[in-house]
Amino acid sequence: MNDTKIQSVQILRFFAAAMVVFGHVMMEANKLGLITPATYLLIDMFPWGAGVDLFFIISGFIIAYVSQRFEPSPRGVADFLVKRLVRIAPLYWFYTLLMIAAVLAFPQAIRNTTLDPAHVLASLLFVPWPRPGDLALRPVLGQGWTLNYEMLFYLLASLCVLASRAWREWLLAGVVLLTILVGLALPEKSVAGAFLSHTILIEFVFGILLFKAFAARPSLPIPLCIGLIIAGLLAWFVLEPLVSDYWRGFGRGVPALLVAAGIIFSGGFLPEAGPMRRLSILLGDASYSLYLSHTFVIIPLGHVWRALGIGMPAAYVAVATFAAFAASIVSYLVIERSLAAMFRSSRPAGVPGRPESGAAPR
Repeated sequence: MNDTKIQSVQILRFFAAAMVVFGHVMMEANKLGLITPATYLLIDMFPWGAGVDLFFIISGFIIAYVSQRFEPSPRGVADFLVKRLVRIAPLYWFYTLLMIAAVLAFPQAIRNTTLDPAHVLASLLFVPWPRPGDLALRPVLGQGWTLNYEMLFYLLASLCVLASRAWREWLLAGVVLLTILVGLALPEKSVAGAFLSHTILIEFVFGILLFKAFAARPSLPIPLCIGLIIAGLLAWFVLEPLVSDYWRGFGRGVPALLVAAGIIFSGGFLPEAGPMRRLSILLGDASYSLYLSHTFVIIPLGHVWRALGIGMPAAYVAVATFAAFAASIVSYLVIERSLAAMFRSSRPAGVPGRPESGAAPR
């Protein structure tokens, strides 16, 4: 598979994270009164949170891609799970602990998070747990709810590693769909039922199907790719007010699939070499750090901005967004990579290590 083409997934990862960040920056600007409610409602007509749906599709694509590297054996399962855990957990634990420290240090400023021991433990273990106060299935670090689904997907994928490589992706898609059916069979108001039955899980299947199509034909004509992206963006606008949260996997997931396909099959719309591609790939590498860290940047900055009476909402949006991007690169280079290296060095005996291609999405 062409590494240059697969780099387009890194560009898509940055695009997805940037959507989430911009939506949160605008939300913070609205909370602080830097923009009028009418302006915010207009901006919020676009579902910026659909960047999460892009991430789930990317995850389905990535796991279908990397799962082929592992032998169909218990050792292959262990290797797969260790690699996924090292990729996701250390940085998430770091920012969860940072959030706990922030809540303890500034309890009056962070009123939407209550530190309950069971909730904290569940958060660290990627177990969906009702948040004290509003009973939403949100961990201490709010955006970590997506990682609970990611870890469930990784667990399902690890079981499929035991299968023949020829059937692995199809089996995984079927297991994900079966999981939704199991969730529907559970009591609707139970935590397990609400978590497992949500249609957002089907976005992992979309990602698997996208990978299968990409593996068969890794590029499409640029006009067709542009058409897919435009169709996806328009579908987000049209479907957002019409589809309930439960049907998010279709209302946001199908448009996200179109956008993802347009970007991936185009090669990312950037030259195969040059500073813009290198920067985009770096930002894609840092997208996980960006997703976890951006609230620690934009919220304090917003409070300082209002305390200084600066106004200028457009300037706040620009500065906060740039600061979040810059902080994510520092987080990726200094924290994320160091933590991953530390956890890899402590790999249990008997579990092999095999570096992943730098061009591959993670």
